[in-house]
Amino acid sequence: MGLEDENNPMELHATNFINPKCLAKKTKNKELVDQVFDLMLGYNVAVFAAVMYRPETVLPDENADVLPNRYRFLLERVSYFAEEKKSLALLVYDEESTEKIRWRAINNFLYKHNLGKQLYILEMPLFVKSLITPGIQVADLMASVVRHYYEKNLDEKPPENPFESWICELFSIIRRLTYNFTQRGRKNYGIFLI
Repeated sequence: MGLEDENNPMELHATNFINPKCLAKKTKNKELVDQVFDLMLGYNVAVFAAVMYRPETVLPDENADVLPNRYRFLLERVSYFAEEKKSLALLVYDEESTEKIRWRAINNFLYKHNLGKQLYILEMPLFVKSLITPGIQVADLMASVVRHYYEKNLDEKPPENPFESWICELFSIIRRLTYNFTQRGRKNYGIFLI
């Protein structure tokens, strides 16, 4: 993968590691992604994702103080998983993420909202540099696979080329790592469409 040491760490960017070129030219990138996904099966990892199709019109500006439903639903799923594990979840965001602007809404939800106060989530989200936090890089790879899977409509049709087949293989690992739960007689999926 090139020279790397503790003074020059390598950051994984999903766009460089999950693309059609990885199957033909950059096969080491594919090997690395396959190994990371295989390793995740051996750890106590749960994957949750809110999938939202690109709207045809621009969404109205969201209030910076109020957490949008897609995030609330995601936090509920994380909380139910943490509760089952008799633990608290810690929210960790990539420092460069656009989610950084949501810190106020996250805090308002966790501290002030009746549901938020009941969640098994520590009320202190962390914003970290992805370069030095491998877990964020793994989350980025998984998010990229989920995005490709749904953008290519692989939930509705079989793969049509080797890249789509690879995405389906990776997504099958993610599906095994997700956690679905039932609440008030309704099944809530760890990966859900909104």
